[in-house]
Amino acid sequence: MLQIIPDENERAGGYGFVVIASEGFDPASPVTVEILETYGNRWLGQSADDGATASIGDPHWQSLPHRFGPYEVRIQDRIARVRIGPEIVNKVPEYTHCRVKVGPVTSELIWPDTLTPRAGATALGGIRTISRPHPVEPASFAMPEPLPLEPVAGAEVEPTALVAAKRRGGVYLALSVFMVLLPLAAGWIILSGIDEVPSPEVVTPKPEAAPVSTDPVAQAPEQEPAPQVTADPAPPASEACSLEALTEGTANFAGVYDRLSGCAGQISPDQVFDMLETARTANDSAALRLFGSLYDPTVDEPVLETAFGLGAPANLALAVEYYSKAKANGDTDAIGALTAACTTLAEDSSTIAKGAHYDFCR
Repeated sequence: MLQIIPDENERAGGYGFVVIASEGFDPASPVTVEILETYGNRWLGQSADDGATASIGDPHWQSLPHRFGPYEVRIQDRIARVRIGPEIVNKVPEYTHCRVKVGPVTSELIWPDTLTPRAGATALGGIRTISRPHPVEPASFAMPEPLPLEPVAGAEVEPTALVAAKRRGGVYLALSVFMVLLPLAAGWIILSGIDEVPSPEVVTPKPEAAPVSTDPVAQAPEQEPAPQVTADPAPPASEACSLEALTEGTANFAGVYDRLSGCAGQISPDQVFDMLETARTANDSAALRLFGSLYDPTVDEPVLETAFGLGAPANLALAVEYYSKAKANGDTDAIGALTAACTTLAEDSSTIAKGAHYDFCR
């Protein structure tokens, strides 16, 4: 069974592994990967807008298959691993129903949600050269050393004691000016505060409370709290409709299908789909035929579709493919379903319908 898992060594995402049994693979022979979106029968192609990096989303779907790769095959413990990159991981949306072809093996799966895209990831292609300007080192400027001061001939040099006395005289003068200005500033602040008269505070009287009536008739009766309504619990599934009872004693999905008709409302549609998908992956003939009936717009499936609400987009081309696989696996009911679907498909002139009719209706 083919699986796609993320590459745990790539924390930023964008890479994954296609994991499959190693039969038919050779480590010395690289393989290519092709991906078909089965609902629309479209192939994933190389996005023309992507250059050296693969953008996220906006996959390019086309009518002809595109081979990605080649990719190296790593085999360990009879398991083959093929590492794919952002050219695929960044493009395929999660939960897409795909048919993946890796080398000689083709398998269908639902694209997992564990693969994360990688922004700015390098696209698959050859080595590219990138021209970059050479860095220019900034010019260094040396500050000139200061020239030594030489005494001017004929100038009088004041003694050190006289210079210190002049400095002390300047300090005393500054303190004297400050002591004169300080009282003037304090008086101006006091006088300016007297001119401002505070405005009276306006007090709004509180409204008086209305008198409480003592008349028992005038008083409204107290309302009793509304009783709480609890929903009835869902009825438990009967023993006959448990998953163990549905699959006990039967080796194919046909036996499970006969027991499902009386279990509507007792098991969830998700559980029914899981059993159907497991059987289809194992090429169970009844499951393949029922898958085709879900895609067939001319068929109203009574159990899976009507009773449990399972359904799929109308796709008659995909329906005849499942009918053909069911017939090849020995399902006799698929013969009539395939004949009726092929008759309707022959009236469709689209390219997809003609291709499906040529492949599965001859």
